[in-house]
Amino acid sequence: EGGAAANALKLRLKSQAQRNKERKRKDLDAKQAQQRAQRKLAKSVGDLGAIQKEMMEEEDLQAKKREYKLTQRQKRKELEEKEGVVPHTRRLGRTKFKEEA
Repeated sequence: EGGAAANALKLRLKSQAQRNKERKRKDLDAKQAQQRAQRKLAKSVGDLGAIQKEMMEEEDLQAKKREYKLTQRQKRKELEEKEGVVPHTRRLGRTKFKEEA
């Protein structure tokens, strides 16, 4: 018979059963969140092989480019020594190389 004040007090008070249910639900939610995080981690570890493979392919590509660049440099050097061919962009001294007309 307390009216609105009594109803507010009743709504605010929780029974022990309600507290236990909330505690169980929080524990269950925490466990499920932990399991989701674990599955996500396991999936990312599964991708590790693909990432390593991609890195190895990239390293191989870089090595091939490096080797090609070195061979081209050697060819240019041989041409310069044998035939005296100098690239037009070569700098000799302070100015660019100019062929005699």
